[in-house]
Amino acid sequence: MESKAYKIPRVRRIFLITFIVELVAFAIISALPIRDPALYSSFMKEDSNITSQPYFSLWLSIFPHNLMIGSMEFIPIIGLLMFIISMGETAVVVAVEGTATHVGGFSIFASLMLLPHSWLELPSYAVAVSTGIYIIYVYSKYKDQGISKLFWTYIMASVIEFVSYFAFASYFGIAAYSVLFDVIVDGIAILLFYLMYKKVSGEAKRNIGTIIYMYLFVIIELGFAGAIESTEIKLEESTHPLYALLMWIPSVFIIVFLIMLYRYWDKYEYSKYMKNPGNNNEDNNDFEIKF
Repeated sequence: MESKAYKIPRVRRIFLITFIVELVAFAIISALPIRDPALYSSFMKEDSNITSQPYFSLWLSIFPHNLMIGSMEFIPIIGLLMFIISMGETAVVVAVEGTATHVGGFSIFASLMLLPHSWLELPSYAVAVSTGIYIIYVYSKYKDQGISKLFWTYIMASVIEFVSYFAFASYFGIAAYSVLFDVIVDGIAILLFYLMYKKVSGEAKRNIGTIIYMYLFVIIELGFAGAIESTEIKLEESTHPLYALLMWIPSVFIIVFLIMLYRYWDKYEYSKYMKNPGNNNEDNNDFEIKF
């Protein structure tokens, strides 16, 4: 019996490779015996300031910060660099904590992977950076269809966002970020891609629509991740820290919902490749953005 031919669509293939590389690199770097007392002290102080907040304030510290990182990872090229830097810095902090506490960075990495928020947060970054790579492909293929000015406006706005991120981080810290600022930044990006979407037709319309959906998907996923992580932190502070693992109960439903949402928003590629595995250049003029 012959196996059914199936070709993974371009966006998902990039995502899977990115996510696997992210997990492997995180595990390897966190296992390194890095010693940095100053970094460890700074991390513990910042962590204490964040985790001591009430639940809603805690979520407002975690979600906007993670969303800003995710938003920047959509930027072509710059986003890939941001992805490498943020992932590397996080892994180094885990390695330093492991060395300072004599537990081992890999053990801390493994314990983080036992918590459900990791399986929401880390994939969202992989979705963002893989979409940033996909944006390069879409632009190079359809730049002659009137989207050039809108694309470069998006790049300019994204670079301003990138610079402002470090300016705010240097002078005001994480607390300076707000959901409103993130909504404005992401709203501008989505609007510019929507204007590109309106200019094209056929396969180009579907590809640009996919970018818009991925922006919305990352916002939703990181919102859930922030809520789950905030709850985990509060449960870890209780007399029974292992209660944090109970967050897998709602997280399983959230993950299933997100998978279904992803497949729904990307259903054109799923149906297209499963029905026509050898044909990935077919135009479809009926594609419309639907929620």
